[in-house]
Amino acid sequence: MIGTNHLPIDGSNYRLINPLLVPSSFAIAYLFGAQTSHIIIALSFISFILCFYSIMTKYTSRTFAIIATFFAIITPRFYIFSALSSNSFQFAIYSSLSMLYLYRWIDKKKKNTTVLP
Repeated sequence: MIGTNHLPIDGSNYRLINPLLVPSSFAIAYLFGAQTSHIIIALSFISFILCFYSIMTKYTSRTFAIIATFFAIITPRFYIFSALSSNSFQFAIYSSLSMLYLYRWIDKKKKNTTVLP
């Protein structure tokens, strides 16, 4: 045992909490010749807008869903992070959408589709 830190690289445990889709999608953008990975962030932003709107239409009217989606888009943090190429923005999108879809799944109360007792 050399030290108390058993990690091969100091701080490498930070990379383990992010989903692999984020750095892989950035790599695909660079493999296709993009100078930056902003196209991936833009696609994530658009997919969040569409998914959030579709979830909101399941529980509210279309007018309120549009208004809620608009307010979700124009929040300052969301707007600022959509201009950056950071993996925390995509991780926030994945986390928020997974919570919304989990709520929708629990709300349906379909017990035959679960693996948990």
